[in-house]
Amino acid sequence: MSQKHILKLSNLTDFLLDKISKKPSFIIAIDGRGGGDKSTLGKELSTKLPNSKLVQLDGILGDGELYTKENIEKGFEIDFSENRSSAEMIKAISNYKSPILIIEGCFSFRIPINFNFRIWVECDKSICYQRLVNRERADRLDIATELIILANTKYQECEDEYIRNYQPQEKANIIYNTYKTKCT
Repeated sequence: MSQKHILKLSNLTDFLLDKISKKPSFIIAIDGRGGGDKSTLGKELSTKLPNSKLVQLDGILGDGELYTKENIEKGFEIDFSENRSSAEMIKAISNYKSPILIIEGCFSFRIPINFNFRIWVECDKSICYQRLVNRERADRLDIATELIILANTKYQECEDEYIRNYQPQEKANIIYNTYKTKCT
């Protein structure tokens, strides 16, 4: 697939508005590593693209449930195959009625939906890791820092496997580089 690298939100928005104007409905997928700014990009696009609705997969899949003390201590596996909760995801996503759907989340490209457009959010793995650890420390005071570090290390191993085997960046129409833009 021919890819274009985009660094500025305004360029991405203009590019998408041109594509969207040619279709009555449009489904955008945003995929990338955890901590890579997918949610931030999704929120920004949903404010810039008229009549759009943001669907955050974390809310549908309940990925936060992976981060229980018990799951972290015993270790967990992330099934990123197309079969993982596909029916649940498609059912939940179909509840959103909007001319423009923006579906954001790790492993989102594997959902068996005919996306009109796929955005891979590229961010340095070490930056993503640090963001995840910091976010979990702030959100999960009940879990020891060592367990948070272990959980995020295991999560990144699952992401590495997904990237290696599924090659989502090759399926993307655009690669949005957050490591060259403002990373929060």
